[in-house]
Amino acid sequence: MIATGVIVLGLAAFAICSAYRHWEPDFLVREAQAFLAKGDDGSAALEAQRALQLDPTKVDACRIVAAIMESKGQPEAIQWRRRIVQLAPDSLDDKLAWVATALRFHQPSVAQEALALVKENEKVSKGELYESSAGAVAVACGNFEEAQKHYREALRLNPQAESNQLNYANALLHSPVPEERASALSILKRLCDSQKFRLLALRVLTTDLATHNELSEALKFSSELQADAQATFSDRVNHLDLLLRTGGTDFASSLNSLEDRVSAAPQEAGMLMAWMDTNRLADQATNWAKRLPAQVITTPQTGAGLAACYISAKDWAGLRALAAKSNWGDLDYLRLAFLTRALKELGDSDGSQTQWGAAETAAAAKPGGLKELVRLVDLWGWKSETIELLTKAAEGERDQEWALQLLYQFYSRQGDTRQMCWVAARTRQVDPTNDTVDNNFAILSLLLGSEVDHASAIARKLYEKDPGNAVFASTYAYSLYLTGKTDEALRIMSALRVDQLHDPSIAAYYGILLAASGSRVEALKFFNLAKNATLLPEEKQLIAAAIERLH
Repeated sequence: MIATGVIVLGLAAFAICSAYRHWEPDFLVREAQAFLAKGDDGSAALEAQRALQLDPTKVDACRIVAAIMESKGQPEAIQWRRRIVQLAPDSLDDKLAWVATALRFHQPSVAQEALALVKENEKVSKGELYESSAGAVAVACGNFEEAQKHYREALRLNPQAESNQLNYANALLHSPVPEERASALSILKRLCDSQKFRLLALRVLTTDLATHNELSEALKFSSELQADAQATFSDRVNHLDLLLRTGGTDFASSLNSLEDRVSAAPQEAGMLMAWMDTNRLADQATNWAKRLPAQVITTPQTGAGLAACYISAKDWAGLRALAAKSNWGDLDYLRLAFLTRALKELGDSDGSQTQWGAAETAAAAKPGGLKELVRLVDLWGWKSETIELLTKAAEGERDQEWALQLLYQFYSRQGDTRQMCWVAARTRQVDPTNDTVDNNFAILSLLLGSEVDHASAIARKLYEKDPGNAVFASTYAYSLYLTGKTDEALRIMSALRVDQLHDPSIAAYYGILLAASGSRVEALKFFNLAKNATLLPEEKQLIAAAIERLH
């Protein structure tokens, strides 16, 4: 009896644990929703994650995590939306939420993928919502004709919805038909009386009219926008732009007013200085800087904009004073670069070299630092420093692709085959599955006479994988030519389409093979086509030698 009692108690305990595991995720989700309603995102996320640890298929918990990530501006929200749709494939709302999230983070291809999952019957059940989502995807993809079709249908389904009117008008503005643009402008002008969409309508009108050089009309709507307390900093800068373009008499007072408005906001102060620099108002910006608080000037947001103004004004002493006194935290490598520029312009060679070394070191220690530094010094026209930075980034252990791509482009423009080959070899280490990079390495090695056997093996492998690829075929054919197999090389090239052979870069190699086989007239014909190709020095030498032999 005792044993039986133990078994019964054990079964009861097991049943309680099973029930607990079953209902606890639901309880945690309700707790998370309650925290979310109170605005406590941290606690809500924690409870949702605990629910998912117990039950990874809990859709409501996934929705909470996705919503929180999206509100925080984290692109990972897209993957959570994808996961939700996988768990709830019949939920139209979740599919459209995935579309909206992908568009928010500027990934239209993902939005298209999500929209394609909507079934025909679902399109009918939520017609207006589907059409609006499809229109937004079309706009993101630049297909305004398609967007007009979807927004027109949404407007037909609910003509009173001002959001449908605004979306349709916005898409219609891109029509090449003057009457359709006029219709869009008419809709937008009506929406200027809307409590909810007034600001959006004014912005769209201002932008479109300015784009079409209808400046006086644009200025009228922009002025209305300025009078609204909810006008943004961008609205006010765009208004300045219009005043400057039209020679408005109140430009100076409007600029001074905006200067005062953003004098305690480092981000906006820096952006205004950058705008002033672009519009040849650098001297005025540096004078304004003298009135700004030190705690604003010494921030990287304001400091970078002001530094650009000092450079335009050629005020190297001012730039040195700005860059020497501050500390820009994670962006300090930019400050050091500006200090380098100032010292170099002032003739302090030793000081500039010291600061440049410090800027390089600081940039390499920050994610994306070298990339940002490259953008800056390339803008200054510092070629040697740009190449130095790109090489350092290419030899690094993370995020090298951008540097390798820029290096390859640079050396290609220079016609430096040896350096191009080094970059291709390094890129193969970083991206060993890229066939185009493999081919680049193979042809460059063959042209240089370096690692010929290895390059020939790569060329053969690529050709066998894709014999219809003219670039791969020409590389393999050239490798055969180098080993005396000209007839086989010609057979491979002759199998290509006529339009492929007439491509200037392909024609160069076909001409070399034809010349080697003694086909003088045909070879010269293809060498004439090759004149339109951008050729490397070694390729030009090959063609010149072939033509000399023909003559």
